[in-house]
Amino acid sequence: MADNESTLMVLTVTAAPREGGQSLTVAEPVQGDDLRRYKITAADAKPVVEYDTACVLADGWLDVPADGAVSGVEGQVVTVVELTNSGALARGRGEAVLPAPTVTDTGKDNTGESDVPVDGVLDLRPPSESMKAELCRLGLEYSSTDAAGVESWRDYQRGVLATFDRTAQSVTVTDVKTNLSAVLSLDEVRKVTRIDTMTAAD
Repeated sequence: MADNESTLMVLTVTAAPREGGQSLTVAEPVQGDDLRRYKITAADAKPVVEYDTACVLADGWLDVPADGAVSGVEGQVVTVVELTNSGALARGRGEAVLPAPTVTDTGKDNTGESDVPVDGVLDLRPPSESMKAELCRLGLEYSSTDAAGVESWRDYQRGVLATFDRTAQSVTVTDVKTNLSAVLSLDEVRKVTRIDTMTAAD
């Protein structure tokens, strides 16, 4: 992309539903050695991106996966940016509203029996003593899972990123603005009542 440009290129972003999330496509091809990142937020919390804005990983931006697969909630907004390879400076921006993920459910578990409870109530809440339940209690929500099975949970309002592996025996909690973090066991997480960051501290 030419260095003398002073306005952002408009990216045409489409978000299509997929099982468990959404698939992103951008109509415009990537310019030169530029890179693309995205951020999923509530509609009233979209990031402000101008020409030369640095969109770094420490601020909650994520690299757009090769297959475009992301995970968000219906009604959230995904902002996609095109960035210089050096410095991650904004050269393009686009957004799309996320549709609801598709769900494939046969109504059967792996024993062949129906997995719908007799009382008709399907409870999708995590077990009360689990890491996921504790992160929900602290105001975080699921964001994504990488190829290694590491889950990312976020509190966008407070700037918190929490990551844990399949064992869920410990979690790394990070302030995305400062990249300061702490590794806590599940027992330690249960003792936490609030997470203060440079973005929000009650």
